[in-house]
Amino acid sequence: MPDIDGGIRLHWFHNHTSITNKVYRDGVQLPGAGEFLPTDEYVYIDTEPLLGTHTYSVVNVYLGYAESEPVSIEVNTVPCEDTMILPEKYKLIGNYPNPFNPNTNIEFFVQEKSVTPVVIEIFNIKGQRIKTLVNDLYTEGHHTLNWNGTDDAHSEVSSGIYFYKMSVGEFSTVKKMVLIK
Repeated sequence: MPDIDGGIRLHWFHNHTSITNKVYRDGVQLPGAGEFLPTDEYVYIDTEPLLGTHTYSVVNVYLGYAESEPVSIEVNTVPCEDTMILPEKYKLIGNYPNPFNPNTNIEFFVQEKSVTPVVIEIFNIKGQRIKTLVNDLYTEGHHTLNWNGTDDAHSEVSSGIYFYKMSVGEFSTVKKMVLIK
C-alpha cells in the first residue's frame, strides 16, 4: 500500500523462493531493492516521487537471474494548492513490525545533513527512558535503526507498550509500539 507522506512506500510479502527483487517506476528500474524484513516482508521507499500518475512494479528475482511476472500498482500524486508539498526537515516515519517480537525497525527521514545530533530514545509506559538507540549526526535521506527489545544495560525488557522519541534540536516527536513475547 503506497503513501506520499515522506515518499511513496511500497510494502509486500516475500514468497520464500525469491532471492531479491527489482522495483520499477513507469518501466524504469529504481536504485536499490526492497529492504527484506524478518517478517517475510519487503519495503521500498521512493523518496523522490514524481507528480502525476505513475505505475510502480515489483519483480522477484530467483537464484539471481530468473524473474517473476511484475506486480504493479498505479499511484497518482498531485500538487496541493498549485505548489508541491515539501517534506518535513525531519520525520519519524514509524516502526515495523508493530507489534513485534523480539526486533523492530524504526524508520526516520532527514531532509538535509543534520548539524545537531539526531537522538532516538525508547521509553517505557511510565515515561522512563530505557534505551538510547542513537545520538549522532546523520546525512540526508531515509534511515532505519533496529531495536532488539533490550535496555541500555543490554537486558531484555518485558512485554508491553513502549514509546520511541526522535529529537533533533527543537524538533521532537513520539510514536507508540508494542512488544509481545
